[in-house]
Amino acid sequence: MTPPPDAPAAPPPRGGATSGPAQPDPRWPATGELAALRTEAQPNVAADRVNLIERYLEHARVEKRLAQRTVELYALDLGKLTGFAATANVDLLQVHNAHIRRWVAKMH
Repeated sequence: MTPPPDAPAAPPPRGGATSGPAQPDPRWPATGELAALRTEAQPNVAADRVNLIERYLEHARVEKRLAQRTVELYALDLGKLTGFAATANVDLLQVHNAHIRRWVAKMH
């Protein structure tokens, strides 16, 4: 049975189940713009790490559908984490909870 022509549209599917790839929301800055916010303070970040962070931010924005401001704040926090890791000569993929606790303690 088909709905009448004036029926409201069905809500979008939940949980990331869509009929095709998610389309970027034009109201949000592109992921590259978020990276620019993050890398301004950390220009020496390796390109492969920038790509890793970019992919995570894109996942947070598209798949998790987080708010624009939340993704921006994630980008800034990941920039700080990257800077702390570089200062401590720790690869970003080798960061452990102890590193994060130490860096958070230094911030306060």
